[in-house]
Amino acid sequence: RILSSSSSSSSERGNEDSSLLPFMKDVVLREREMLETLLNADDRNFHAWNYRRFVVDKITRYYFNGEHDRMNEEEVADDVIENRTREEEAKYAREKISKNFSNYSAWHHRSVHFERLDDDKNQAAVTTETSSSSSPTRFQAVLDAEFELVSQAFFTEPEDQSAWMYHRWLLSQLDAYSSSSSSSSKNAYKIQTLQRELDRITEVSEMEPTCKWPALVCARLHKLLAKEMKLDDDFERRADVILKHSIKAKELYEKLLLLDPLRKGYYRDVLDRML
Repeated sequence: RILSSSSSSSSERGNEDSSLLPFMKDVVLREREMLETLLNADDRNFHAWNYRRFVVDKITRYYFNGEHDRMNEEEVADDVIENRTREEEAKYAREKISKNFSNYSAWHHRSVHFERLDDDKNQAAVTTETSSSSSPTRFQAVLDAEFELVSQAFFTEPEDQSAWMYHRWLLSQLDAYSSSSSSSSKNAYKIQTLQRELDRITEVSEMEPTCKWPALVCARLHKLLAKEMKLDDDFERRADVILKHSIKAKELYEKLLLLDPLRKGYYRDVLDRML
C-alpha cells in the first residue's frame, strides 16, 4: 500500500517531504530482500515475480544518494539507475534460470529487462549503414548472447516449453529490429541469425526425433528463411535454396501431424496456406 501510494508523477514527487526519502528507500529494499527469500523457496512463483517487477519499478523511480538527498531525477534515474537495475535484474533472472531451465517466470522476467529496441535503434540505424555485417551493433551482440543462453536449455531439457517460448520471443525481437529501418546489413544479419538457429535446433531435433518442439521451431525457421530470401535482391540466384526451405518446412509440418496429433488441425491449416 505504501509503495502503491508512491506512484505519483515526477512533479508531485519533487515536492515530497525529504524526510520521507530514507523511509521509502528502506521500504523498497526490504521488499526486494523479502522477495529474494520467497523466490529462493519457490523460484517459479509468478506472484512473487510480478511483485518483484513492481518493486524494481519503484527502485528506478527513486534515486537516493548517501545522504538521501534527491539528485537530478531526469538525468540520474533515467540514465544510470534504470540501466543498472535492468542489468541487475537480468543477471538475477539468469541465476534462477541456470538452476532451473523450466522456469517460465524467470525467462519472462529476463525479457522484461532485455535491452530494449529503442535503446539501440538510432545507433544501429547509423552503424549498420557504415559497418560490415561482421561488425555487430550492441543490440546484435546482446541478441546473439540471448540466443546462445536459450540454446543451452534446448540441449538440457528439450521437452520443456519455457525456453522455446523465450526463443520465439527472441525471434520476434529479431524481426522488429530488422524491420525498424531499411538496411541491407540488417537483412543480412537476420538471414544469418535464422540460419544459425536452424542449424543449432536441427541438431537438437536429430538428438530428440520424437520431441515436437525442435521439429516445430525448425519448420517455422525454414518457412521464415524462404520468406526472407524471397525479399532479398538475390532472389533468382537463391531460388533453389528457397525451394528447399519450403519443401523442408512442409515435410516437418507433416511430421508434426504424427508427433503432436492434438494440434493436427493447426498443422493442416499451416500446410493448406503453404500450397
